[in-house]
Amino acid sequence: KKFLGMATVPLQNVPDAVAELERAVHVLKLRGVHVGSNVRGKYLGDRDFFPFFEKAAALDIPVFIHPIDVAGSNRLREYYFTNLIGNPLETTITGGHLIFSGIFDRLPGVKIILAHAGGFLPYNIDRWGHGFKVRPECREFLRKSPVEYLRNFYYDTISHGLEPLRFLVSRVGADRILIGTDYPADMGDLAPLQSIKAADIPADEKERILSKNAMELYGMR
Repeated sequence: KKFLGMATVPLQNVPDAVAELERAVHVLKLRGVHVGSNVRGKYLGDRDFFPFFEKAAALDIPVFIHPIDVAGSNRLREYYFTNLIGNPLETTITGGHLIFSGIFDRLPGVKIILAHAGGFLPYNIDRWGHGFKVRPECREFLRKSPVEYLRNFYYDTISHGLEPLRFLVSRVGADRILIGTDYPADMGDLAPLQSIKAADIPADEKERILSKNAMELYGMR
């Protein structure tokens, strides 16, 4: 009774994914869904995936996105760069596709969690904001600057450092951050309680990150 489950769905077939998501929630009583960052190279901001996110929003469950089949992997083979650089890069690309697709304007209630503290997204978003001002491609589907959508995501805490975690809290707010472990992966944070407790942030914000945010997001009582 200590665990709640999340679904996985076959996003290579969106109608089947939508049906499976509904079954997972209504029949299996799962509380969320876990998907990869792309499907055969197609990123989640693609219009084809909109019905899946629409169903997740209607069911009021969070979508947790973890990098898979990372971009540029053929050039990241040395020094474990496929993970050290590729994973946060892949999360950043996925987050960018979702923002620039306009999904948060079309589905303001959709709940999306990004792994690995959002990758490079929280630290690069102002460059995107500049692009929105000067490039027409960046304004095709957006009503406002991409910077304004940073808090539409939720983020886990796996930043591997106190400074980046403090920065993430200052940038998106403690109410958008969830404790993460990535257990049992070698790049996980296997002592997440200590990591959060060591961060120089107020006690009430630590409490939100450690429990309250997840309880609210996943409908735990």
